[in-house]
Amino acid sequence: MEKMTVKPIGEIKHRKVMLVDGNTAVVRNDTIAGKCHNCAHEGYLTGNLMKKHNCLEKKCWHFEKFADSPYWVHIENKRIQDEKEKAKSRAKAQLKRARILKAEQRGNSIKETAEGYIKKYKLPILITRVAAVDSEDSKSNYIINYVSDDLYNDWYEYRDLSSWLSLQYRTKIFLKHLKLPDGRYASIDDWIYRRKVK
Repeated sequence: MEKMTVKPIGEIKHRKVMLVDGNTAVVRNDTIAGKCHNCAHEGYLTGNLMKKHNCLEKKCWHFEKFADSPYWVHIENKRIQDEKEKAKSRAKAQLKRARILKAEQRGNSIKETAEGYIKKYKLPILITRVAAVDSEDSKSNYIINYVSDDLYNDWYEYRDLSSWLSLQYRTKIFLKHLKLPDGRYASIDDWIYRRKVK
């Protein structure tokens, strides 16, 4: 294997070489990947020229890799950094999926508990959905979407339900009267009809 000799130009080391494409050039030392010994086009290869000629993919036996070149150190460091970034992204995505699943399970529990409360106290409302909403702290807050036969924003009439649930689950739980696409507040009959149509 050929030992690389370099001359410093400023702070970055450069060398004058005959490249595989026939051009003589002064190139940065950290861009030289190796040398091609094919007599048809013998010369040095920068990283870009090596990729252009597909030396590694072809497993060309004319190609001599300069293992001591800073180019390969840079490539290996980049590979390690990319792997770390991928691992970090995977861990983040896994954590997000786990959080979503936990929030859904908790939402189902809140819905079940709320329906028990509604049945016990004979409240004239029907829960359509319980959804988690992100909050500034690590806990999720929840919104209970519901319908009733009062065609206005009547959430305050059932605030005892949201207060009781908030205490039970130690998080903020809000009530929201569901609206129809035309902006009107939905009644229980509206909801049942829409469910049948779907």
